[in-house]
Amino acid sequence: MLLKNSVYVLNTEDNKIIMEVTKRGIMDIAFSPRNTYISTYEKYVKVSDPNKPTHKNLIIYDILSGEAKMEFTQKNPKNWEVQWTEDESVVARLVNDQIEFFNISEKSLLNKFKLKGMTTFSISPGKSPFVATFVPEIKGNPASVKIYSYNNYKSPVSAKSFFRVDNIDMYWNDLGTNLLVLTHTDVDTSGTTYYGETALYFLAIAGNYDCRVELETGAPIHDVAWSPNSREFIVIYGLMPSRAILFDYRAKPVFEFPRNHRNFVKFNCHGRDILLILIFYILNKYKNMFCLAGFGNLAGEMDFWDLKTLKKIGSAQASNASYCEWCPDGQHIITATLTPRLRVDNGYKIWHYTGVKVFQEEINELYQVQWKPIAVDNFIEKTNLAPAPEPFIGGPETEVKVGVYRPPGARGRNTPSNILHKDVKTGSTEIISAKKTAAIPGYNQRKNRKKAEAKAAASNPSTPPPEPATVDPAKKLRQVQKKLREIETLKAKKASGAVLDEAQVSIIFK
Repeated sequence: MLLKNSVYVLNTEDNKIIMEVTKRGIMDIAFSPRNTYISTYEKYVKVSDPNKPTHKNLIIYDILSGEAKMEFTQKNPKNWEVQWTEDESVVARLVNDQIEFFNISEKSLLNKFKLKGMTTFSISPGKSPFVATFVPEIKGNPASVKIYSYNNYKSPVSAKSFFRVDNIDMYWNDLGTNLLVLTHTDVDTSGTTYYGETALYFLAIAGNYDCRVELETGAPIHDVAWSPNSREFIVIYGLMPSRAILFDYRAKPVFEFPRNHRNFVKFNCHGRDILLILIFYILNKYKNMFCLAGFGNLAGEMDFWDLKTLKKIGSAQASNASYCEWCPDGQHIITATLTPRLRVDNGYKIWHYTGVKVFQEEINELYQVQWKPIAVDNFIEKTNLAPAPEPFIGGPETEVKVGVYRPPGARGRNTPSNILHKDVKTGSTEIISAKKTAAIPGYNQRKNRKKAEAKAAASNPSTPPPEPATVDPAKKLRQVQKKLREIETLKAKKASGAVLDEAQVSIIFK
């Protein structure tokens, strides 16, 4: 728990304080993979006296003993967090373009790896770690991602080069055998999107396979997620309604989900359920479940899918949600509206993957909410999906049912429903739109009146043609007088020596 002047680590079983760090100015904290150590970061302060040591603003503490194991100077707040191997035997940090590896228990430097121009690195999970590095474009040379075996940096086991890349995000699968690289550029030269270009690349540590993931050219990539089984991943991309595609471990498309307004995906901890959300994304650990959703500027609609059968098993709507995460049991999801993202309607809701809301609470100025970490092994993966629980009854109801959109010209009228925009139906890959032949009151009748009259006259020659509309003489006189005044004004300009353009001269001689 991070407070203004201190950091507390509590035992969640009895809420007793295990460790306390009393220090002003701590801005952020991070735990090691097995929660043995905690890192604290405070704003770097330059020391004016050259005889004094530099400010050590990045400190790693042993949680049980409270001992400061290692101290570093970290001037750049971006990517300040150190990286660990899965067993916590090695901790690494990037200093300029050099990675330093330390033995945390012995407080000693193990190794250094310098790569000219390197700005980012990532240590893979797994018992045999690998190190992925990124070097952006330098003096016309392409950007590159290279994967090295830990302690062997003479030659990479896999590499990929590409142009037009400003920064990247790296996604390892849980086994640490494959890496997805999401590239970004600040400017889209094609002009397709305001947010720049994105692309996705696949690399294997075996070094025998790498490729660019085949997506629609120029389409923005909203989210990427590996399944906990490390054999599949999902990509959400494209203009809204976006596309969501399931790929196998060789980056080959396997299944495309129905198109919808979504930008977030998350597997549950068992990987069986998938949450497909309109602008939001989560995955659970049960290797057959995920959620697709749409948060942010989307409506917060969530779709839950069974990865085993590739069928949707539930849906819900969490309006204004800014946070979403699976419960370690793989059956529940928490969504929350947090401050300062939104300062009204703060609170959290708990959902079952069948789409049933099981709990809700409003909290004024809610800053953070999180599940208590519990090892997934404590929960047995169920072979059959659980039935829907009883819905939550009581508490404030903040959901507002959104009706069908009506354009301003159709509001307050008995507009036929077949011309209105309808919601995307479950399982449908298309959005139902208005028929071109639909009659819009007060618009299509006027637009097609002449055509209908001509057709009627042709089919019935005996019918007399309609009489021409009468013209108001006073209105016609005012139009003529206006044109005469304009001609007199132009003649006066010409007489005074002004130069007239061709359009003005043509008006005088009409």
